[in-house]
Amino acid sequence: MNYSEITHGLIVDTPWIDYLLAGKKQWEMRTTICKRRGPIALIKKGSKQVVGVAIVTGSVGPLSLEQLHSDISKHCVPSHIFEKSNYNWLHAWQLSAIQKLAVPVNYVHKNGAVIWVELNSEARNSLSKIHSSEAEIAVLTSDEKLVEQVNNPKPVSFSNNPNPNLDYDPNTNTFPVARDGSIFSPTTCSRNGNYTVGEKGDEKKFPDFSVALEYLRKMPTAKWRRPNSNGNWGIVSATEWTD
Repeated sequence: MNYSEITHGLIVDTPWIDYLLAGKKQWEMRTTICKRRGPIALIKKGSKQVVGVAIVTGSVGPLSLEQLHSDISKHCVPSHIFEKSNYNWLHAWQLSAIQKLAVPVNYVHKNGAVIWVELNSEARNSLSKIHSSEAEIAVLTSDEKLVEQVNNPKPVSFSNNPNPNLDYDPNTNTFPVARDGSIFSPTTCSRNGNYTVGEKGDEKKFPDFSVALEYLRKMPTAKWRRPNSNGNWGIVSATEWTD
């Protein structure tokens, strides 16, 4: 993750911000869909400090009561809260590569900002310095090996590569994004422990996210299966790549 590209921060209240930084949850529940993708700052509500960073990989919802129950380990909202008739936080903002800053970064909070904050130049410069100096951070995720594979992908050889002569950089830390804004990510595209990629009728399933990502990088147009807002899995094509 390139900290220098972080321009906005997401304000998260306690205890949810603590769960995120502790690696206990990957979904931040909100009342509306999230259209933003890519690296963001995580701000503890009321602190005026950036306490962590993450990558927004997708947005799913509105979730049904059944889905809220089945994915409680991802959002950590107790059932006695989301079972209430007036519970409206039905959209899951999906985060990955959640990292807790060793030292919080102060920022100037603008009046009226309640969800997203545009970071001032001093705060952005401070984050850039943390990234450039490779300051010590705690990578808190359920699978640290996976994060390492995503951030430092290695070339993989495929005997049935659809385009083996395609010129690409296997070390480029980017991810394909479809027209509807969905991104190929480890938190949203795993189905029964596999990632399904490739042309329809010639799809490949890989249990390793980094291997599936490398396969997509070698395709003329990356294509993969992901669930839509109704939970149906379909093939989408990349229209751009983002970090």
